[in-house]
Amino acid sequence: MSEKEEVQITARSQLRRWLEQNHTKKDSLWLVTYKKAGGIKHVPYDDVVEELLCYGWIDGQARRVDDERSSVLISPRRKGSGWSAVNKVRISKLEKEGKLRKAGVDAIERAKEDGSWTLLDDIEELVVPDVLQVELDKKEEWAEQWDK
Repeated sequence: MSEKEEVQITARSQLRRWLEQNHTKKDSLWLVTYKKAGGIKHVPYDDVVEELLCYGWIDGQARRVDDERSSVLISPRRKGSGWSAVNKVRISKLEKEGKLRKAGVDAIERAKEDGSWTLLDDIEELVVPDVLQVELDKKEEWAEQWDK
C-alpha cells in the first residue's frame, strides 16, 4: 500500500464517528474493511459510500490488503468532480432519512454552483454529443456501427 494513513472499521457507526471528527482535518486515506466472506464484521460498500456522501467525501481506488481485508481510497470530494446518477439517488435517500450533514449539503451546493452536479448527466443518459453526431451523419456505416 502507499504511505497514506489507514483507518480500519468493523461497523458503519465507526466510519460515521471518524468522519464527524475528521472530515475537515484529513485528505485522502485508505479505509480498511473486512471482506464479506471473512466471517469478521463486514461493512457493506453501500454503507461506506452513504456515510462518505453525508460528509462530502467520496470513494476511489480499491485495493486488496490481505486475504481477509480490502481497502478503498477515500477523500473529500474535489471541486469539479462529477456526481454519478447512483450517488444522486443515494443523496436523495439520505436527505429523506435526515442523515446528510452540513459538509455533505455544502458539497452538493458547490457542485450545483460549479456545474459538476450535472457534469455526467448526458453521459449517463447516453446523449450523443453534437460534434460526434455531425461526424456520424457523414457516413451511414459509422452511424450503424455506433448504434450497435
